[in-house]
Parts: sequence; structure tokens; C-alpha cells
Amino acid sequence: MRPPLPLLALCLVMGCAQRRAHLNSLPPDQGGNSVQVRLELIDVLLEQGRPDSALTLITTLRTEGIDTVALSVVEAQAMGATGMLTEASTILAEVVADHPDHGPAWAALGVIRLGAEDLEGALPALTQATTLLPHNPDVRNNLGFAQLAAGQHATAITTLREALHIAPSDPRIRTNLAYALVGDGQTVQALELFRADGSEADAQYNLGVGLEMGGHLDNARLAYTAAITANPQHQHSLEALDRLAPPPEVIP
Repeated sequence: MRPPLPLLALCLVMGCAQRRAHLNSLPPDQGGNSVQVRLELIDVLLEQGRPDSALTLITTLRTEGIDTVALSVVEAQAMGATGMLTEASTILAEVVADHPDHGPAWAALGVIRLGAEDLEGALPALTQATTLLPHNPDVRNNLGFAQLAAGQHATAITTLREALHIAPSDPRIRTNLAYALVGDGQTVQALELFRADGSEADAQYNLGVGLEMGGHLDNARLAYTAAITANPQHQHSLEALDRLAPPPEVIP
């Protein structure tokens, strides 16, 4: 099985740690009553990988007559996390049609379409989200990821460098940028970025993944071999080399 691309950023507007800190700092008499607090709790549930719990809380808000753009956005995100990508995309498309200046809705729509492998729909949505939320590194990271997935390596490099300038310590952005650099043939620079977030074996393995995805199988084997040289027990690299082993010669 081919190793996957880096994971998408999940926090589209406010940082997840910031949400938790905000919830933990609320006075006792505000614990769970306000709509805003429950919206932020829904975000935390999504971050924790509990979309069903998020949808239950959303249903409760709906029964109370709550119908806001923010609620529609998190509802679509929760639906997308349960695999209801078409329904989620429909909700968000309606939101941005009615509220074309709502950056978080565009950002969520782009991620949902990217999850559905709809790059033609994801790219313009994430581009619009970046225009409306120019200082949000997660949104810019997601746009760079989409550009990378579309094979737009040079454009992805520019976008991801802008994201890294905003959030220089974010390992997801560094990883995506490194893969974009591999796709653009800048393997030395990519390897340095991979090394910033892991061991030498992990860095060489990640380089091999990028080379393999680009179809450079001989160079990918060299990178996986370098990973095993650094760590003979590096299981992912051992599996990769086994997967990429050339077929045995047929002797007539």
C-alpha cells in the first residue's frame, strides 16, 4: 500500500488548544449554557474525533431553534467527519451562496471537497478562504496541500512558505512544504525540513515517500535504504523496500 500524504489541518479558524483554554477558563455559571460555549465544545469534539457526539449536540441546538451560520458550518464539518461528504458540501455551498464573505464556511467547504477528492471544487474554495482569512495558517496550509495534491508544486511551495512564515513552528506545514519541494525536485531542501521533525531514519523515509509518489522509484529505494542504514529496525522503510523490490529475473 502506498504511504499517504500528510494529514490535513483540522482546526480551520481558532486553534484547538485555544478553544480548550477558553472553555477551561469560563466561570462555573457559564458552563454549557451559552450557544457560543456549546459551539466551541462542538469544535473540541470534532478535534477529538467524536463527530457523532458533535452531531448530537448540534441536534440539541437545532431543537432549541438555533439556526446560525456558525452552527451550519460545524454541522457540515461533523457530517463530513462521518463520511457524509455530499450532504456536508451541499450545506456549505448554500452557506457561502448566502454569505459570500464568510471565510470559515469557505475554508470548511474546501476541506470537505478535498476529502471527496474534488480538487476542482476544493482549490477555488480554499483560495477564497485564504483571501478572506489571510492571516490564518491552517487555511493557507490546506490550500497548499490542495495545490500539492493537484501537482502544482511551485505554487504549493509559495503558499506553504507563506503559511510557515505565519506559523514557523507548525510541523504539518513544514511536512507539506517538504513534500512540495520533493515534487519540485528540491530534495536537499526537503530533507532538511523532514529532519527538523524527526530522526534521520524518519526523514529519509519521508523523502522516500515523496519520491515514490512522484514515480521516482530508484531514488525512493535509495532513500529507504538510507533510512535503514540510520536505523536497521525502521519498520516502515523495510516494508517500503519490500514493496518496491524489483521483480525477479526470468531465466529462460
